Amino acid sequence: MEKREKPVRVMIGVPTIDSVGYIYGSMMRLYDQMLSCASSFAIRWVICVNGPEQDDTFDEVQRLKSALPEMDIVSLRLPRAGRNRALNHMLTYARTQHRSDIVCFVDDDVVLSEGTLCRNIRTLVEYEREVGLPLLVGAALRVKERALAECVRTYGLGWEALKRWCVHRIVSAPYLSHVEAPGFCEGFCFGAYTKYMFDYPDDETGITDDTFQSNAFAVRAKAQGTSLPATCKPESSVGWMEVSTELGEWRKQQLRIHAGILRSFMHFSRERRYLEDLYAWPFAFNPGSRTSLKGHTLVQRLFAYVYLWLHRQNYRAAVSLVQNDELPDWGTALGTKPQFPTASR
Repeated sequence: MEKREKPVRVMIGVPTIDSVGYIYGSMMRLYDQMLSCASSFAIRWVICVNGPEQDDTFDEVQRLKSALPEMDIVSLRLPRAGRNRALNHMLTYARTQHRSDIVCFVDDDVVLSEGTLCRNIRTLVEYEREVGLPLLVGAALRVKERALAECVRTYGLGWEALKRWCVHRIVSAPYLSHVEAPGFCEGFCFGAYTKYMFDYPDDETGITDDTFQSNAFAVRAKAQGTSLPATCKPESSVGWMEVSTELGEWRKQQLRIHAGILRSFMHFSRERRYLEDLYAWPFAFNPGSRTSLKGHTLVQRLFAYVYLWLHRQNYRAAVSLVQNDELPDWGTALGTKPQFPTASR
């Protein structure tokens, strides 16, 4: 009798904090993808609520579990806040309790294009079977252009609507469909075989997850002497996000990201030049790594140049923060979060 192959065990991990207003609805948007993955793989959906005073958010996760009894959902809770801490907690769970073959992390507020999760998992399975080397698989991060009329409907006819629209057009410049996606895998959606994943540095180091795994995978591949890429974004794998229309909120968010990227480069200081060259991109964090803009219309180029001007200011502010050994404000950028009705209480 032919022995049946065991299904690949996959943990889909979602870190979340202060998300009572959207976690249930946002996770429901992932449901169809999770269900389709569950027909091909042994999926466990793990949601880690981190931070103090998160009872309402945790209750929303429990409501999700009750609404989807057909899904294998596990809720974890950490009393201390920290994204890296939550990611490490889920990695430990994947290694020691679920015994996951593959770990995929997804942000609590993104919308993934149809088939993204399954496509990424299949890419990992095929690569492991055919090549057998570490690979980090992600998705292209995109923003939908908001029409001026939409801002007018929200903010009324006047200066506020025009200002919000301009800010949206500026800060979405790196993520429009005509812009090439960077080679590194952003933290909003990526996965790898569990045995290849690195633990994250403590949150107190200020190193953020957005580039750490990509840098670590690339440095290891270089040390192993392989010419094959360590990261991959399959065609049609896309994640859609909201961007802030309030400049001050966006600047604070960017300072966190920039300072985290800089500290990640410092963590891999011997290979920094290699990483900057490897992940060169028109909107790269490091000024020396920025390539020329391509495929932009005149208006798109104008907004992109304004973005890059702000980008340079964010870079200088991040350098100052790191040099002074300070950590940025870790507050949530509420303007980027979707809103859904919560359960009646």
